[in-house]
Amino acid sequence: NDDQGNQRQIIVSPGQCYLPGDIAAGHRVHGLAAHLYALRHKGDGGIGDLRTLQRFAKLTADCGGCFSGLNPLHHLFPQDRERASPYQPSDRRFIDPIYISIDALLAAFPLARTRKLATSQRAAFARLEALPAVDYTAVWTAKSALLEAAFAEFKTDADLDRFIAAGGSDLARHCAYETAAAGESADPQRQRYRSFLQWIADRQLATAAERRTLYRDLAVGCAFDGGEIAEAPEYFAPGVSLGAPPDPFARHGQLWELPPFSPLALAQAEFMPLRSILAANMRHAAALRIDHILGFMRQFWVPSGAEGRDGAYVRFPLEALIAITAIESQRARCLVVGEDLGTIPDGLREALAAAQILSYRVLWFERDGVGFKPASAYPRLALACLASHDLPSFMGWRQARDIDIDRDLGLIDAATASARRTKRAAEMRALDTLTGARTGTAEEACVAAHGFIAATASAVMLVQADDLAGETEPLNVPGTNRERPNWRRRLSCNVEALATRPLAKAILRRVKAERPA
Repeated sequence: NDDQGNQRQIIVSPGQCYLPGDIAAGHRVHGLAAHLYALRHKGDGGIGDLRTLQRFAKLTADCGGCFSGLNPLHHLFPQDRERASPYQPSDRRFIDPIYISIDALLAAFPLARTRKLATSQRAAFARLEALPAVDYTAVWTAKSALLEAAFAEFKTDADLDRFIAAGGSDLARHCAYETAAAGESADPQRQRYRSFLQWIADRQLATAAERRTLYRDLAVGCAFDGGEIAEAPEYFAPGVSLGAPPDPFARHGQLWELPPFSPLALAQAEFMPLRSILAANMRHAAALRIDHILGFMRQFWVPSGAEGRDGAYVRFPLEALIAITAIESQRARCLVVGEDLGTIPDGLREALAAAQILSYRVLWFERDGVGFKPASAYPRLALACLASHDLPSFMGWRQARDIDIDRDLGLIDAATASARRTKRAAEMRALDTLTGARTGTAEEACVAAHGFIAATASAVMLVQADDLAGETEPLNVPGTNRERPNWRRRLSCNVEALATRPLAKAILRRVKAERPA
């Protein structure tokens, strides 16, 4: 109690986030990274699902890896499945039911009528599986019919009741929102159906996490018209969007169309809105990547209707946000990685390192002019990788596919494209010199680049599934929406075959030589 007799919460934090014993002891480990929807397994129904994730976790272990990296699994918009970006979700606290595995559901419960319906739809699902990209609308139409049938056939279950009770008001509000968004009545059974979906998704995620390798991803924000803000608009700052100031990659700044939390409202709510999001995303996770952790210290807010360059920085309570992250990390025994790319404020990386939050070091951004920084520039408390979902794969970069795409979309003219190709050739030579690639082939350069990252002191190194498969098309092209099949492109091979190709074998051999288990 304060002097006026009012109760105030005191944050008592361990001060540092959880580090697994091997990393705390100085060992360097590696893992694999992919976007779940892009992964394939026979019978997946047209999208990588939570059974695919179970297989991906096994592949990681078979490759000697410790982490299976994923895109955010946040709840998107079932009423508009063309909104596919995992980084602009409806609600970050819940799992999108499109990832539920129907096969795993049928294996877990005696649902004879649903099984018969699924058998009748096998040919339709097979057509979806053969597509090079996820058809979200068709996948959800087919899958939701089976989920509805399963719920109608499902009997009362004590575990489901316990899950609903544990979910409390957050789960209840989510289910009420989703029911209303679907244009349905406030029938308790329709809301229970949404609880059923979350329960099944949580069960399947827990099964996929049994090897303790899942490395989840937390988006920096939610959509303006989603459930998270609709259920608690008082926690968000009105009339502004998150963004980024102008930089060499975006000369006019960036506008992300994401509502920011109000730092004053967060403090008044004793940071519970953020704590619930952290806890939900650390659930079943061995590690969590926090997107744009620069926002822990300051956020770039852009007024509605303005361009990114017209925004301004707003200070956030860094010490308190790190403290609650450490609390949730220790509770969940979950490693934390902070995506610290962009215009980095002074002192942030030092504060994160003191809290044992790993830095996020991407080869393409660790630059020295046209060249690249040496291995000695990578800190120990870091996760290192070649690229991310917003960058071309290695083979795509080598072939200048990103330049071709920008030219095809009319984002650059012929002269600019030519200048960028000339610069790219110099960058390739600089990288080959740094990594020791000698023959000039793209395959050798790819293996050498992975060997370079693996040889750094960084505690964790991730290998992209796209690079193992030799993919050239990007998962996402920043600055585009419907012009490209963003967040849809699938891998060219099944999970089980991902590590069997010559390029993949060579990459993994090189990584394991630098980072033996």
